[in-house]
Formats: sequence, C-alpha cells, structure tokens
Amino acid sequence: PCGIAWGAALSRYGHATVLQARGDLRPALGDYRESLVYWQQIHDWSSVAVCLEGIASACCAGGEAPTAARLFGAAQA
Repeated sequence: PCGIAWGAALSRYGHATVLQARGDLRPALGDYRESLVYWQQIHDWSSVAVCLEGIASACCAGGEAPTAARLFGAAQA
C-alpha cells in the first residue's frame, strides 16, 4: 500500500505542475492537495514540504500572495 500511495502522490503532484504551467490553477490546487494527503499518509515529510511549495506557487500565481507566503514559510519549517 505504501508504494501505491507513493505512486499516487507523485502522479497527482506531477499532474498539478502541468496544470499550473498551463494556467489551470483551480484544478492544479486540487491535485496538489490530493498529493499532500498521500504524502502525509506515508509520513514523507520532505515531500509534504515540496507539495506545500507547489500549493504556495499556485496561490502566488493566482494573486493570493499572503496565503502563498504562509505556505512557503510552513514548507521551510
């Protein structure tokens, strides 16, 4: 099960980055959040941090700078 969750997390994260690059921020955020849940389930905290940075980046691209700043800070903690 850990391998399946890892693959699902990585897949969702990769898809989110593609969506974000295309400017599809709402679906990208959904995929980032789904990926985040998987990373948390398998206790991969470094990937949780990377995923938080992805969410922060999408928030920044969507004009939500204060939210992005908090998420970037959380990712670095």
